[in-house]
Amino acid sequence: MALKILYQLRHVPSRKQEIAESLGKERPSRYLNELIARLVHEEMIAMTIPDKPNSRLQKYRLTGKGRALLAAGEALIDKTGNPHT
Repeated sequence: MALKILYQLRHVPSRKQEIAESLGKERPSRYLNELIARLVHEEMIAMTIPDKPNSRLQKYRLTGKGRALLAAGEALIDKTGNPHT
């Protein structure tokens, strides 16, 4: 699911709600919140408003490290033809 989140953020920053909807969920689940927090901690994604983590305007964007992981994941999919998320 982490690769799906990175893929969602590849072009434009998104809110948690938008990420959840792209994954077919009505709203962010506890698992999604924890996964986003882990991706932020691992510097794969970053907050657009880091000084206000609980802002209603908060969005998440892909970092350089996240882009590299996404590229590696896409290369793996291209080689095997099967997504490994």
